Amino acid sequence: MKKTILLLALLTGIVTYSQGLIGAYGGLNVLNLNTNSEYYELEGPAIGFEIGGSYKYFITDNINAMIDFDFYTAKLKFKYNIFDANSFDDLKAGYTQNYSAFRYAILGNYNFNENFGVVAGPYGETGMSLTGYQPEMGFGLTIGAVANFDKLSIDLRYTLGLNNVYKKEVNPVDINYLNENTIDTNISIKHNGFNIRVTYYIYEF
Repeated sequence: MKKTILLLALLTGIVTYSQGLIGAYGGLNVLNLNTNSEYYELEGPAIGFEIGGSYKYFITDNINAMIDFDFYTAKLKFKYNIFDANSFDDLKAGYTQNYSAFRYAILGNYNFNENFGVVAGPYGETGMSLTGYQPEMGFGLTIGAVANFDKLSIDLRYTLGLNNVYKKEVNPVDINYLNENTIDTNISIKHNGFNIRVTYYIYEF
């Protein structure tokens, strides 16, 4: 959390002494989550929403620097096997959890013309909630396309997570019901996915 506060202070300072556009955006996330666990599975894409703010700094007519900060969430579906000691067979079980995080990105934006451009750059994120898991400082890369319409822009982006965003220490709950050979003692999660957002630029410096 301290790292997040320091980063926000830095970004605020950059915005204060620069010129450009400030906007607000909202959109949809479609995340694919991967885990190293042979015991737990993450089912299907996790769909959720994002809201945030963006600052765009004009460097040249075609090149801009962008700072984004947002909050996003998605619903995860976990599946796992329970060993039935009576039938000596694995039974399927599952549950859902909400995943949420603050995400911040520093991006480069190149516009081919007034209406179409591309964005790319690194991002970081700080996980806020996932029951039983310890959030980790996440980072990755973002690349996408943007369509500009005066004060409105529409972005389609792909995000690639490069490290684990959550870790969990798992303890066997009952050897009579869990298959000892499939119990993981260290489960980690990383993700990638797409998001589409609409940004409205509210103020110009």
